[in-house]
Amino acid sequence: MSRLKFLKTSIAALLCCAAFTSQAAVITFDFDVAGDNSGKTSQFIDPTQAVDGNGVFGVNGYFIETFDAATAMNGFPAGTLDFNNSSDSDGCAINSTGAGVTVGGSGSFEVRASGKGGVAAAPAGDETCFAYTPAEGGNLGSVELDYSALLTAASGLLGTSVGIDYFGFYWGSVDTYNDFSFFNGDNLIVEITGQSLLNTLNGNTGNQLADSSNVYVNVAFAPGDSFNKVVINSTGVAGEVDNIVVGFDTPVPVSGPSTIALSSLALLGMAGLRRRKVKS
Repeated sequence: MSRLKFLKTSIAALLCCAAFTSQAAVITFDFDVAGDNSGKTSQFIDPTQAVDGNGVFGVNGYFIETFDAATAMNGFPAGTLDFNNSSDSDGCAINSTGAGVTVGGSGSFEVRASGKGGVAAAPAGDETCFAYTPAEGGNLGSVELDYSALLTAASGLLGTSVGIDYFGFYWGSVDTYNDFSFFNGDNLIVEITGQSLLNTLNGNTGNQLADSSNVYVNVAFAPGDSFNKVVINSTGVAGEVDNIVVGFDTPVPVSGPSTIALSSLALLGMAGLRRRKVKS
């Protein structure tokens, strides 16, 4: 499979504020074309590799959520159909719930097949199932994807603490009113706003076709900054996502690389990234 690069700019090596450089996340937009016709995917795992999964470790330390039942990660029980659109979701599922990932929060979340109409548009080039918030006719708000149980299982298997130091996702038709936040417990590690991403890539909000607003986002976390919960916030219709990939920060007993080499990626700082303590 040929590798396509999408590197629009190299504004800064790390975050714009020097005080954050030792604890910064690194954001890049490299991607591969997915082998299942779902558009863009991570360079570290393709949806078609899911059948080669190895329990909690996925493929070489990477775990992928495709929202398609046909590419569920091998080694896990079946996922849930509870979030499927009632009329346009044949073949869809949230596979990662079988691994213990939970979906919660105040906002509604839904999965549907591409090309079936409705309130949400699939990310550019995505002909498969995808997820979005809010659900059709559902509540606006924040959707929480909690990976705590998956990490507990991995930690128990290895006998050592396991965290996530990489998160990739295909963000479709990026809007100014969407953002992704990464938490470790109640601590906000990184936030990526739709506005900051569009500003960085000169994209137009809601554009359903352009590379600058249909982006595979790679987030690599510095040591000690791993997360266990992702919060997708949307104050409008809609925020779309597919091909979510998580990578473990601990070497796993399978062949091949288990963590990404930051030196191989172009480093990009974003104004929308910030680190702070969330008050209870």
